Amino acid sequence: MNETLQAPRAARAIAVIAVAAAALLAPEVAAEAASHGHHVAKRHHAKHKRHKRRRQTHSKAAKAKSMPAAPAPSSTPTTCTSSPGLAAGTVDPFEQHFDAAHLERSPAEQVQDAGDVSTYVRVHTALVEAMAQPSLSAGDEATAVLQKALAPFLAHVYAAHLEQSPSQQAAALMDPSTYTLSHTVLLEQMLKPVLDWVQELLAGKQTCSSATQQPSSGAASSAKAIDISGHMFMPQELSVPQGTSVTWTNDDADPHNVVADGGAFKSKSLGKGESFSYTFSSPGTYAYSCSIHPDMRGKVSVG
Repeated sequence: MNETLQAPRAARAIAVIAVAAAALLAPEVAAEAASHGHHVAKRHHAKHKRHKRRRQTHSKAAKAKSMPAAPAPSSTPTTCTSSPGLAAGTVDPFEQHFDAAHLERSPAEQVQDAGDVSTYVRVHTALVEAMAQPSLSAGDEATAVLQKALAPFLAHVYAAHLEQSPSQQAAALMDPSTYTLSHTVLLEQMLKPVLDWVQELLAGKQTCSSATQQPSSGAASSAKAIDISGHMFMPQELSVPQGTSVTWTNDDADPHNVVADGGAFKSKSLGKGESFSYTFSSPGTYAYSCSIHPDMRGKVSVG
């Protein structure tokens, strides 16, 4: 009987102890669960931030890759050409003609050339004109030079004579040192443009030009051809981009050559069917002629 009553009491006691233990352990379990949840949340947040940074990096890289490259800056080269001096400009056409039409031609060929009187006279008339051209050009420039030389003299006449009274001019003469100095300076001013012009005439004139050069696209420049036919360059004038190669081909039975005025290029005497090529690497205007037949002239403009 006593054992029967004690069994339920023991069961209730065990239940009470279990409830009490659960109550005591609940805060620690809850705290551990909360701590675990907090760590899980922190790891998830850090992982999210890493993914976000990675997406931003990939996005920037994609934008940088898709953006076109900045164009290469254009350059402005300066091209200078020098014309031959008076002596060289006069003698060079004769030497070129003598080499091409006499030294490089056999006696029989020269006799044949002389037999064609009209061509012979026309060729040598053009030769004389080519030899006289530097002097004729100098004559045209002489007028401008004389005007520069007379300008200081006219200014002196107006300031020191026409605008001064006779008594003032007499007083100026009484000061020999000042009078000599002022007229010495006047003489130097008058002679300077003349001396500069003569020096330039003898040494040759240099002219420079600048042109904006766009960066090359990488494509090769096309070649151009000039035919020598009927004692003419065809076409007589040609415009090409920088870097173009131009080829002259002689279609005449008579020999011809291609000689630049400034000496940039010069071919040998070309027989029928022979060619000469030159690549124009610098911008500018290149006038040329056949030194055997100086009346044959052409021009290539490079830009």
